[in-house]
Amino acid sequence: MKMAVKAACAKFQFNLDILSKLNQCLTTRVGSLSQCKAFSISSSKKDLIGRPKKPPGPYIIFANSVRERIRKEYPDVTFEELNKKCGQQWKELEANEKKKFSNDFARRKEAYDEQLKYFKETAETVEQKAEINMSKKARRKMKRKKLSGLGKPKAKRSAFNFFTKASCSGKDAISFSEAAERFSKLSPEEKEPYLKESEIDGERYLREIKEWEEEMIDIGRTDVIRKRRGKK
Repeated sequence: MKMAVKAACAKFQFNLDILSKLNQCLTTRVGSLSQCKAFSISSSKKDLIGRPKKPPGPYIIFANSVRERIRKEYPDVTFEELNKKCGQQWKELEANEKKKFSNDFARRKEAYDEQLKYFKETAETVEQKAEINMSKKARRKMKRKKLSGLGKPKAKRSAFNFFTKASCSGKDAISFSEAAERFSKLSPEEKEPYLKESEIDGERYLREIKEWEEEMIDIGRTDVIRKRRGKK
């Protein structure tokens, strides 16, 4: 199986040297990336560079920096409560403290603008040129398609998904909206079989994604594996 994955991923081989050269150009503050000698790469390597992601705003940068601390202080905090606490702490933050996060955003935005400019200047493949004016939703769809081409396992299916599949197919099929209404009215006991199916499918996904990520690491595609988050 590893040989098949390697063959499928050969043309997408990720080169970490590109990222180190990009960082060198940004830290030396050259006029543009195209002027940076350290970033003189072949056209085949240019094809490996995707559209850069927009940096998060000052508040998001702040929230990301305090979430783990809040979770440790309030282990049972819900997602909604966590966001409220982040928002409240942001409101109470002194102006000079907020400015630090604004400055951090400005630095990231400057780097992003430079990367985006270079991406547009060097877009060569049909796919890259189409990606320049592509919406965020369309880019996500394209990314999912690429990952599917690499053999990434399908995500865990929810209990609702199992219910709708059973209800919206076959001789006595009902509409999706009707299935959604029926599912919302099911008792905990009636939902149990679908929850169990979802749990089993979740175990399948964790097993398959672990094997797939190990294969991606073996062929150097660490850019497509999940980001490791700190333990709560």
